[in-house]
Amino acid sequence: MTELGILVKSYSGDFEYAQRLIASINVHNVDLLPVYVVVPEVDLLQFSQNNSDHIKILSENLFAEHLVHQDTAGFSPGYINQEIIKLAFWELGLCDNYLCVDSDAQFIRDFGRADFMALPG
Repeated sequence: MTELGILVKSYSGDFEYAQRLIASINVHNVDLLPVYVVVPEVDLLQFSQNNSDHIKILSENLFAEHLVHQDTAGFSPGYINQEIIKLAFWELGLCDNYLCVDSDAQFIRDFGRADFMALPG
């Protein structure tokens, strides 16, 4: 298992933002931290062009047992499910720790493990 990874939850509506984020990760991820981009099943093909040695595109169906399908307390299923996925990602066992990054973010300088982890483990 990897000590630290980056989680991005996105969907087709944010595709251009996600592309900008991924481009910035490709430039500035000096330690090649693994990046996991979780998208709806219907968006896998669109996002698959980003698959690489350190970027993996995953279906949100991996979290199907936790997801909601109707508005809850005035929030849309999309909003609630992105929060659920961010919280449940650890269950996949892909990394010990992970940084959640919204797809509309952008890295503007080099970064690595030491920028997010104070001590090993």
